[in-house]
Amino acid sequence: MRQRENKEFAELLNRLREGNHTSKDIVLLKTQCIEEGNENYPHDTPHVFFSNKKVNEHNATIFQNNKSVKTTVKAKDRLVGNYKAEVSTKILESSRNNSKDVSQLSTILEVAEGLTYEMKLNLDCEDGSDYSLTSADLICFCETRFLPSDNDYLTKLQNFHTYRQDSFAPQGHIRPAYGLAIYYKECTSVDGYPIDVNSKTIESSLIQIQYPINDLLVCFLYRPPKPPIKSLLTHLKNLEIKYFTKKEVIIMGDFNVNWSQANGEKQQLLQYFHSISFRQLITAPTTDD
Repeated sequence: MRQRENKEFAELLNRLREGNHTSKDIVLLKTQCIEEGNENYPHDTPHVFFSNKKVNEHNATIFQNNKSVKTTVKAKDRLVGNYKAEVSTKILESSRNNSKDVSQLSTILEVAEGLTYEMKLNLDCEDGSDYSLTSADLICFCETRFLPSDNDYLTKLQNFHTYRQDSFAPQGHIRPAYGLAIYYKECTSVDGYPIDVNSKTIESSLIQIQYPINDLLVCFLYRPPKPPIKSLLTHLKNLEIKYFTKKEVIIMGDFNVNWSQANGEKQQLLQYFHSISFRQLITAPTTDD
């Protein structure tokens, strides 16, 4: 809760939620009102509107007033999962033919350097499930392309600690091609973690958690497309010797191994994991590439 550090405000909001607010509560809330023309008006603070039209108008104004580098990102239709070609084509064509139904997703996204974006999708949760990121205890991203100079404020997630393994951009590039990020709840991580364990061609970050599973080591790694599979196997064996002994371990990330068909890299990786009694948890493709 954003108001957890202000007991008086939290109690006020609770009364308001229950319809038990008092006249003093209303007076107190009104002391926080500010006119848009006020010189201290926080234009970059998240706003709440009663209609999508108002939302779009506000966002357009903020975007137009921003003087940094801007670009337009056009959406590409993809069907994620292991579907037959004819099924995938049918579903995608159905989506393209119904321009009014884009499942609440933007077809064109205008972005500017330095602006903070929040994109959400309303989901049907009749089964009682909570699909939001905030229900997770640990979230990992690879190929973040963050720079060490990027402000933590721009990359943080509410209620999570942020651990970044950033890279420097090669000459002639604005952003690096790599980078890892781990987001974890305060009660999750064991002291001394997360840590970086890198080799010449493989980057990995390790975090040991104590909740919801006690003393579980999560290894998150990235192997670029060009290094041979031998470099990944060597890196994993070194991690096994130094960190995996007598621990429950989950390994995840981007190995850049084609898992959709039989090949030498896949076979070598499977053989190694079987040799240390690991089993595969994700058995279907998570992208269509």
